[in-house]
Amino acid sequence: MSDVKVKIDGVTVDIYDKDGISFGFLAGAFTNISFGKFLAFQPELLFSMQGGRQKFSSSSLESIDHGTHYRFNYINLPLLLEIKIADTGAGVLIGPQLGLNVYNSATFRGTTISGSEFDNLFKENFGRSPESFDMSLAMGLQYTEDHIILGLRYNLGLTNHFNTTYIDEIKDYKGWKNKVLQLSVGVFF
Repeated sequence: MSDVKVKIDGVTVDIYDKDGISFGFLAGAFTNISFGKFLAFQPELLFSMQGGRQKFSSSSLESIDHGTHYRFNYINLPLLLEIKIADTGAGVLIGPQLGLNVYNSATFRGTTISGSEFDNLFKENFGRSPESFDMSLAMGLQYTEDHIILGLRYNLGLTNHFNTTYIDEIKDYKGWKNKVLQLSVGVFF
């Protein structure tokens, strides 16, 4: 079942908001500043590949049935509070994450568009590009032992990147927010 049905140029189109996930790469650096035995501040600077898949289909125009894979690359600045769990090496992380989009691409039927071509396509069809700035709430767990750190984190997006409520044909489509699950392994000094 689709999130919304819209009529564009006389054709009814279903927009599926949650058609699939996208896998990407994460890299960066962090520091952990302790404030006592159980509390620390952990600022990070990360490069994160984010994205997703979306499906559009139409019963009246078979050739429109397809999926699109979106890729959004960000430079993220998580500002996290770590609450350490006793002397176990484990900790709970929570805090805001600010992000700046540095690259966009979309793959549709084997063709990938990116950069200004991507921006122009979105402006042409939807009036504007997706947001460049992203804000999310980061929360997760990490475990450190012998200079190795393992992390599992979920970033809940707060910024609506593709709200098209100002276009009459698709005014019911509320867009999307980044939802990112990250698994990381790192070394600290």
